[in-house]
Amino acid sequence: MKISESTHGEIDAVVTPSADIIGKTMDGIQYESPALLNLTAVQDYYNKTDPKVFDDLLLTPRKIFSSTKVLKESKAGIYNESSSIQMERWHQSFSPEYNLPSRTDAYSIKFATNLDDFSIVAFKTEREREIDLGRKYEFGPMDVGQCRVVLEEEGSAVAQNLKDGQIIFMKHGPFSFLPLVNQFELQNPSA
Repeated sequence: MKISESTHGEIDAVVTPSADIIGKTMDGIQYESPALLNLTAVQDYYNKTDPKVFDDLLLTPRKIFSSTKVLKESKAGIYNESSSIQMERWHQSFSPEYNLPSRTDAYSIKFATNLDDFSIVAFKTEREREIDLGRKYEFGPMDVGQCRVVLEEEGSAVAQNLKDGQIIFMKHGPFSFLPLVNQFELQNPSA
């Protein structure tokens, strides 16, 4: 079991839909993205037909976003990276509720094409604990705007001098999520 877990983690199987979504960006660039399997829909189905089956499956939502570009705040061009005064002024402009930069700042970042690719893994910490998955993961659930950076390569340019609490910007895929976020906020003003 230890050999298996060292190469694949503590996961026995990954269930994915068989379809891919092919679309175009606003600039007309074609992209292919794997379709997502809606765990809530699966849970609803089994709750109506046979709830015990869903409990026995020990499913948990997990999504891996590969080919993600990451940029440290000091390299994003928002302020002169050698000016601590400019950095402090920028940090003072953060939203008081989440202590995060404005969306205008976040979506105006220009990512160079020569950046390394990283992966983002999104999962539900509490659900994985309930089903005894990730026994070595000792961190609690994260708040809005938080992420945990795991270094696989010591020489990674993003990882160099990265400090706890520092802002990093991430871009996944060739398209922007901003129109979708704006549409969601229009439909859900209290969210």
